[in-house]
Amino acid sequence: MENVLINFLDDYVEEPSVLLLSDLNEIEKKRLPQSWINILSNENKKLDTIKKEWSQFKDELSLVYEYICDNLISLDLAFFDENYHLIYGLKSTNDGEILYYQGSNPKNILKHNDFNKMPEQLKKFYNLQNGWFYLASGTMGIMPIEETFHLNEYDWEILENSAFDSSSINLKNNIAIFSNGMGGHISFDERLGELKSMTWWSEEEPTLDIDFWSVLDTWIRLGFDG
Repeated sequence: MENVLINFLDDYVEEPSVLLLSDLNEIEKKRLPQSWINILSNENKKLDTIKKEWSQFKDELSLVYEYICDNLISLDLAFFDENYHLIYGLKSTNDGEILYYQGSNPKNILKHNDFNKMPEQLKKFYNLQNGWFYLASGTMGIMPIEETFHLNEYDWEILENSAFDSSSINLKNNIAIFSNGMGGHISFDERLGELKSMTWWSEEEPTLDIDFWSVLDTWIRLGFDG
């Protein structure tokens, strides 16, 4: 299984390595959050332990949680891009292919400017792992915090359409934390959190006042089906 993962990672990142916790010295272990050390300290129980960690989000991300519980077949610690990552192997219910999802090291998450603007449950998620997404595309999941952005930071084709009135939307206050890789994003208002969120499209009119967690849960779940 390790060789399969290394071969996969070689296609997407430079010089990856797959490690056991016992491969790390004490200084290297200090780069990991305690929750990861607890998860990885027992190879025979790590799948059950990570599922237990995910259970704190089972109300918000019920579809994703259920899929992980039913289809998680591997969890590995990897090192690339000068950092540590958890790599989840999920068995696709479509064709049995292994879908690899990446959760990155959250050790320094508190230092990021946008962290304190996150809804409380999203903060808990980022404390477990810095984003969680389909590794091959870097999309269809929660972005690493360093990749989140305010919607006003980019030029959008939809804003050039005179038929669309964006005056009721303050793009400066909206933080995008999900991308489907095809111009669709999920964002929330940094002042009101998930109570004021929307799906934002590069070329289509947004859907305002969505149920943040329900839509996020559904969109991530759709990614498992390709």
